[in-house]
Amino acid sequence: MNIIVVPRAMVQHFTSVNPFLWITMTDPGKDFVETPEHFGPSLVARLAFRFWDSEVVTDMPGGYWGPLNPPPALPLEEAELFQPQQAQKIVDFVRHYTCGAGQVYIDTILVNCEGGHSRSPAVGAALAHIMGLKDLEMSLLRSKSPNGRVYTAIIDAA
Repeated sequence: MNIIVVPRAMVQHFTSVNPFLWITMTDPGKDFVETPEHFGPSLVARLAFRFWDSEVVTDMPGGYWGPLNPPPALPLEEAELFQPQQAQKIVDFVRHYTCGAGQVYIDTILVNCEGGHSRSPAVGAALAHIMGLKDLEMSLLRSKSPNGRVYTAIIDAA
């Protein structure tokens, strides 16, 4: 199983001839990235969420903040952060398509967020943990700044 973590801007460059899943995340109020036409029938299913890249309500939001991705107004509302129900949806989504009876063979899970530095590495690392892909999990945890709230919630949901 491959878990590919990319920022929003790189989704259009991803290609696969094998069946894959796509988990996409963005900020509240933002449009989701368009599904590239070349994904075609290889894209088996997509799961999309909107939530701020922050671990706690009272903290300064984490993640990548720059001219193209300004920080949200503080204080944040708890409902705008990653929730346990979203973690459960991710776990159920992946299990449905990778462990379900009669499902197609999934080669890859594509995961993206705005900057590819916090939310998507957290999802990718947590899925790698659940699937027993320890080297990939450690690589994502060390090379990026995964959102701890997202990572922990997905592992707890499994």
